[in-house]
Amino acid sequence: MQIEDDRLSTVYRWSRRTLLTAALAFSAIILALGVLALLLLGVPIALITGLLAGNWSATEQALAELWRLSPALLAAEFVLAWLLIGVYIIVRKVLAKFGVAEA
Repeated sequence: MQIEDDRLSTVYRWSRRTLLTAALAFSAIILALGVLALLLLGVPIALITGLLAGNWSATEQALAELWRLSPALLAAEFVLAWLLIGVYIIVRKVLAKFGVAEA
């Protein structure tokens, strides 16, 4: 019986490590996608805004605004990633409580 308890304890530790690793990887992916979205969407939108306004100072102003807001946007994405991970863990525990999934 003690051997089974030790094995279960080891499996539990490994599953927690795996979950933490997956959570960190997920948040890194979300941040990378956020940076990519800022570069691929934000910069062209700022350039188009300047072109539509008809002067370069509007483009510079739009790029400066994007640069000013980017840390806040990335922080919000990081928080969102961890909130999604938290929701996943809670749903998984609730499903395990009702016997639908493993804990």
